[in-house]
Amino acid sequence: MKPRRGLRPALVAAAAAMMCLAAATPARAESTIPLRQSNVKAGDFEEQNCGDERFAARPSDHDGWHFVLPGGSAAGSFVSLTLNFTDNDGNPVTVIIPDPSDPYPDAFYESAGRTNHAYLFTPAGWTLVDGEARITGDVMEGRKFNLSHTCAGKPGAGEPTPSPSDSNSPPVSPSDPASPSTSPSSSPAVPGDDEDGGALPVTGVAVGAISVLGVALIAGGAALMFLRRRNNVTFIS
Repeated sequence: MKPRRGLRPALVAAAAAMMCLAAATPARAESTIPLRQSNVKAGDFEEQNCGDERFAARPSDHDGWHFVLPGGSAAGSFVSLTLNFTDNDGNPVTVIIPDPSDPYPDAFYESAGRTNHAYLFTPAGWTLVDGEARITGDVMEGRKFNLSHTCAGKPGAGEPTPSPSDSNSPPVSPSDPASPSTSPSSSPAVPGDDEDGGALPVTGVAVGAISVLGVALIAGGAALMFLRRRNNVTFIS
């Protein structure tokens, strides 16, 4: 009779190790946070910066908007923005970033490995009522993203705004790649931009992975010992 009594415990241990490894790998979490400002016209906003190189291709009859997600590496990245406006006739307009199908140019840009800058051009004079952002990671209650600065346009102007960087700055468009090398360099500091803003860093993954690795090694060792002992068994006819 072949000795197989040690095989089942070894297989059970190996299966348990694999299940623990799968459980220790967290799913990509996402959260929704609101815009800090509300009911803002680009021309009335306190932070004006038409020298921002990302505004170089802005038509002069459009307002430029720059949004930022404050915090460090644990603060996550923009996934999408939903911004609610009223146009110059008082009609509500919802703009999604990114959305290549609408007529409003927009783009995301990275900084320090995070997609934490968003740009948008809208017809001049619109009012930004409110907004929300879908971001990666879990956040504490009260976390918000910011309107960093604007560049007010003139209704009816219809010409690109002159800029010293026109010749070497890519226009803001849905197809622009997000890259650390194209991070905004002329954006003014935003209060709280270097703070974590209440973000909760994701912890515990490293400890779980180490524990799972230990269980897997123990299970593998048990299986090897069983196979070795079985190979050394002398069968008596």
